[in-house]
Amino acid sequence: MSATLNKYNVIHVSNEVLERISKKGEGHSYTVDMDLFYEDHIPVVAYLILKGSGKLVKKRRKDIPLGPGDLIGFLELMGHTPSIYGAQISHDSEVVFLDRSTVLEILEEESDQDLRSILSALLKKVS
Repeated sequence: MSATLNKYNVIHVSNEVLERISKKGEGHSYTVDMDLFYEDHIPVVAYLILKGSGKLVKKRRKDIPLGPGDLIGFLELMGHTPSIYGAQISHDSEVVFLDRSTVLEILEEESDQDLRSILSALLKKVS
């Protein structure tokens, strides 16, 4: 089980972490391209891409591709800080929403120590 953070604040999780998190949050399928959150806004949930693709955008010029296993908006949600990027999801994509209370519930669960450890380590990166 692993999760890595890149310079764009995108957390890429292993398949095992993806499966475990997908059981904790609310899933949603997109049939059209859509904005998930906007640049300079604080996301109301974090998004874990299960299937399909998306992108981070900055001033509508710079595109950073996203794919399955990418968790976006987590650090901004938990740190209550604006994102320096906007995020868009493509049609035929599936995501899991993770709100702040769901993340805190995962951190309090003793049954999944590995997942709790990964999220705890990520929270240490929240400034």
